[in-house]
Formats: sequence, C-alpha cells, structure tokens
Amino acid sequence: MKMIDRTEKYCPRCKLTKPIAEFHKNKSRYDGVSIQCNICENIRGKNYHKNGAQYQNSKTCAQYFGGIAEKILEKAFKNAQMAKFGTKGYDLTCAKGRKVDSKVSTFRKKSKSSFGWFFKINRNKTAEWFACFAFDNRTSLTPLHFWLIPSEDVNHLHEIGIFPSTLYKWEKYEQPLDKIELACSIMKGEPNGD
Repeated sequence: MKMIDRTEKYCPRCKLTKPIAEFHKNKSRYDGVSIQCNICENIRGKNYHKNGAQYQNSKTCAQYFGGIAEKILEKAFKNAQMAKFGTKGYDLTCAKGRKVDSKVSTFRKKSKSSFGWFFKINRNKTAEWFACFAFDNRTSLTPLHFWLIPSEDVNHLHEIGIFPSTLYKWEKYEQPLDKIELACSIMKGEPNGD
C-alpha cells in the first residue's frame, strides 16, 4: 500500500490516490481504513454477491472451502439454520440460536519453518462460536481436527495458527470427528455416508 500522507491514500484497484474520506473505516487495519476506496469496494461487493454461487463452486477459491464447512455443519448438527449468503460475521445459528462462524484450513506452510492450520478470525465480535475445520489437503478433504472455540477466547485476534507442536493448547476445544467424517462422506457420495 502506498501512503502519500495522512489525508490521502492510494487505491490499488483503481490505481488512484484519493482523499482518506473516500475509504471505509476499518479498525482492524493499521491505518484505520479499507485497502480499496469506497467505489472499488462497492463494485467488488456487488460482483461478489452477484457471482457468489459461482465463487462457491470453484475449488481454487476460498469461498468453496467456506461453503464446504457450512454444508458439513448443516449436516452434522440438528436444527442448524444457515445464514443468508453474504451475512457478515456468522454462517449459521445452532439449535440454541447461537451464531457460529465456520473456518476451514488445510495443513500448509506459512513461513520457512512454520507449518500448520491457519484460521482468519478478523477480530469478529458478531459470532458467538468459531467452528474450525482442519483438513489434510484440498483434494481429499479428510478432516483431521475440529475445534469449536468460544468467541471471547479468540475474537481479539486477526488469525489463529494451530501447529502440530501446539495441538495440546487447543485440546479443550477439540470435538469428536465422527459427525464431521460422516458429513464429509455424504458430501463426497461415499457408500458409508448413506
């Protein structure tokens, strides 16, 4: 990001330097405003909602894996109510009406020596729980871990990193995989998913 001064900011999408007032406020950013200007954010938002189903069907898109998590939760938990597409802060409500935001990660390399599962929390204060799914890879989608984490324990964070060496720290949130494995089998059309 190219900062000109405190009254202007560069928008990487339209490639223009604009007054800071033309950017949405965003407390999670170090400079307090969105990356893109209001006009570009609005265009991106309209395209996102217009083509949301298209994004969710592309295996190369993060939205695809978010959709997988939502479908798994819907199949694994009775009386789950999916939020409307584009609802901010949560993906579904559970039987008790609590808001749950689903997160998915595959085991990957974050830096030269850092391998693990990484979940974007984005300081979300709307969700009451985070359902975090750890898969082996994008192809087989074999669930390795499932954590159900209360919001108050992580909503101050931008991202959670769970590493093989720190799994013990997350044990209190870990849930059995049986319902998750069954939901994955159903989605893959495997015989044991009947």
